[in-house]
Amino acid sequence: PPRPAPAPPPKPAPVPGRPEVKGSRGFPKPDKHPNEHHKLRGPAAKVEGPPPPEVKEQPLHPEGPVKTMSVVLPCANEHDFWWKTVLSIHEVTPADVLKEIIVIDDASTPPLAKSRTEGEITSHRTRILRHDKPQGLIRTKKQGGDEATGDVVVFLDCHVKPRAHWHEEIMSQISDNNKRLVVPVITALDVETWKESSALAAPGKKMCLTWNADFEWCNDYPGPYVPLMSGGLLGISKHWWQLTGGYDNGMLSWGGENLDQSMRAWLCGGEIVVAETSFVAHMWRDSAKPKTRLRYKIPTDHVRRNRLRAATAWLGPWAEKVRGFPEFEAFDPEKGTLSLGDMTEIDDFRSRLKCKGFESYLERFSDLYEGTGRLPTEIYNLREKRTGLCLQKEKKHDLALRTCSQGSELQRFHGANRNGEGKCCSGIALWDYRLCLEANYMNTPLHLGNCATHSRSTPQHLRIEGGQLHWSAGCIAP
Repeated sequence: PPRPAPAPPPKPAPVPGRPEVKGSRGFPKPDKHPNEHHKLRGPAAKVEGPPPPEVKEQPLHPEGPVKTMSVVLPCANEHDFWWKTVLSIHEVTPADVLKEIIVIDDASTPPLAKSRTEGEITSHRTRILRHDKPQGLIRTKKQGGDEATGDVVVFLDCHVKPRAHWHEEIMSQISDNNKRLVVPVITALDVETWKESSALAAPGKKMCLTWNADFEWCNDYPGPYVPLMSGGLLGISKHWWQLTGGYDNGMLSWGGENLDQSMRAWLCGGEIVVAETSFVAHMWRDSAKPKTRLRYKIPTDHVRRNRLRAATAWLGPWAEKVRGFPEFEAFDPEKGTLSLGDMTEIDDFRSRLKCKGFESYLERFSDLYEGTGRLPTEIYNLREKRTGLCLQKEKKHDLALRTCSQGSELQRFHGANRNGEGKCCSGIALWDYRLCLEANYMNTPLHLGNCATHSRSTPQHLRIEGGQLHWSAGCIAP
């Protein structure tokens, strides 16, 4: 029988000296419509650039087995890489599968098309759609998905190189279920040699939602299902793209679309899986390598707005937790200066598809949220009895004993990480930071490290027992 939906985390005490924001890092009772707070009092966030490009509406794509693929490449000033990416895709994707490559040139200077002849472009089954003024990544991808005519729409970044046979599992997984989104295993691409390189980054395939509407890699989450997509590389049936609306038209520039699309899938009848035999090498940004630097602007307000907009649309009353983080203070309905904008379109899609509430997502991934301490049953301070001082996070990952404060966000801890039985908890985490107490050797300082949520890291094996803080090889002492 189904278990009851998990309860929200406990609401912490207010921080001394700072007025408590309603719902700060906690949750209110869901006594109002989840989206009632759309009616913000501050002026709406200014939308930069022209209205979204118009796309001729297509009839609903048929459901069933899929045979052809459209690859969408959103490109902004990717002069060094866009054509290499086109050639790489064309080379390893069979002609009977690859229907088209759609390059959306988001106001590159000079235009990307000027670097190739028309014959070169068309002979590689490619067409270029251009924006004279920047629309941003999300609107660019939205236009590409709407324009695509293949049975499957695959979104890739404009700096990737797929391996041979990369398409096979993506196509077969979606043929089995048209409401299934599929992500490849993302490896690293050395842009100097245009070859896949295991030395640059570990493969990535799964991400997890954090409580500030952001995401983190969680590749060690077991099984085929993906809690949250990274967003850049994915396959979706044209049928499901049309039914779900693809992306949120109200989002700006970049960021948050992966949260929106992931929730559309999991709450509205779909699912997300990883194609373990599909590998796509991707260029990662590296400040030490000028060739990889970003060549378009990403307004910070737009990123924060998009993330909060997605949380508001899909997390319902749980979005109060998100709004409690300081980075979203500008969107406070009482004293903020920015607005999330109109969300009627998302409400319409949610109603039409009879989408479930966010509680169903937490239930679906209860092993991730309850089983690893991401949804703790309690939070507490750790007080050293002799001095009466409490453990507190300092700069970076350091710890120190300081005057106790129940309201301090730097002193709140809770159980975390899966234990040997697959349940919580084998360690202790700092609330909201996803950092866990860690000790490497005897007689070395206790510090914080990224939580080893599923790997049962020995340095993070800590427990409270008999009034003492036990480490795997001894006890913690001042």
